[in-house]
Amino acid sequence: MRRPREVAARTTCRMRAREWSPVVAVLLAMWIGADGASAAAHAGGEGPARADFTQAFARTFDISANGLDARDPAVVVTPDTILFVAWGRDPGFVAPGDTVPQRTAYTCSADGALSFYPPSWLEAPGVQPAVAYTPAGSLLLANVAQDSIRCSRSLDAGRSFLPAVTQVQGIPSPEFPSLAVDVQGLISLGWDVNSTTVYYSKSVTEGVTFTPPLAISANEGAGFVQDRPKLAVDGQRTIYAAWNHWRSFGLQKKWVAFSRSTNLGVNFSVPKAISDTLRNAYDPTVIARGSGVVDIMWVYAGVVDSVVVYESTNQGSTFGRLAAVAVPGQGGGTLSGPSFVRAGDGTLHTVVESVLLITNKSYYCALPPGGAFFTSPVEFSSSPGGRSSPVVTLDLFGTPILVWSSNIARGQDIVFTRKLP
Repeated sequence: MRRPREVAARTTCRMRAREWSPVVAVLLAMWIGADGASAAAHAGGEGPARADFTQAFARTFDISANGLDARDPAVVVTPDTILFVAWGRDPGFVAPGDTVPQRTAYTCSADGALSFYPPSWLEAPGVQPAVAYTPAGSLLLANVAQDSIRCSRSLDAGRSFLPAVTQVQGIPSPEFPSLAVDVQGLISLGWDVNSTTVYYSKSVTEGVTFTPPLAISANEGAGFVQDRPKLAVDGQRTIYAAWNHWRSFGLQKKWVAFSRSTNLGVNFSVPKAISDTLRNAYDPTVIARGSGVVDIMWVYAGVVDSVVVYESTNQGSTFGRLAAVAVPGQGGGTLSGPSFVRAGDGTLHTVVESVLLITNKSYYCALPPGGAFFTSPVEFSSSPGGRSSPVVTLDLFGTPILVWSSNIARGQDIVFTRKLP
């Protein structure tokens, strides 16, 4: 294995007024009122964030090493401490002599991310990977090509993948797969087709076979979008799905759609909007646990965009707001792709991507157990170029691991860091 290349020496992010440039100070004045209230006051009452301006991170490392425009990272930690990371290569990039522009790469670390195996490529074309680990020890990787959605299997925690690839659906323009596995090994896979319909399929054979795709949303025709589904499953094996649902004509409106299955994916409830339909809401992500407890996080667009998290304790029948936080950036719906994970003590560790002019920035914040306010968002990455698409997970010690795409001189690479205690 090789050691990841160090690309930054940021060990601590400290937000101090005397360190800000005049331009940033002006922007800050726009975000924070004269009475010291959070920028959320200008964004529809989100926040305020808790006044905690210091977050420490380990050094940032490049793990893809010339990842050929690496995008959309996915990460999972196996019970035997293997850290597995997969990513897609931008469809528009073709290496000299390469006739397969859409590819998924992967690597893993068996020593706590001190070193990684050299990245490998899946043989079958595809991008936008989703990953999951089953109780029986299979590591699954779903990705999408221009004409199908597929699932690949590894029996050695991601060091290699079996040559046989399962085609779940052969159809043009599948997008944004999401995987979830329950306590008994039922594998749930969701995706959308051409941003019009959300589909679901399941496997009880460790991903060797999948059921015929089931549409869990209706194609509403031109002008309506349904995409980017996220799946989760609780301890009672209830399956939850949340996705973007919006219309692009007339008074444009975006909301978060939600559905669930209480019969192991045989069918799903009629989708319902769980966000405020008077506001633009998008990019939901979901985690579930225990007896019907489900948390869903999404973005509300505003003068300053904000991240909000809602919780249900009755299998999604009703939701109540836990907290929200305004995130620096251009606002107007430029915040995107929140990712969060629940620690053993109940802390919700959160990352999200923002945009300021031509720069993509990634922020970290946390909601303490039982808390009503997030910690103040802290920037951990700033990069021109493509989306950073940050994701967060926990290692076996409960330490948050942050993985994202960053523009490093020659192009987009996959990098990671840890949040220090």
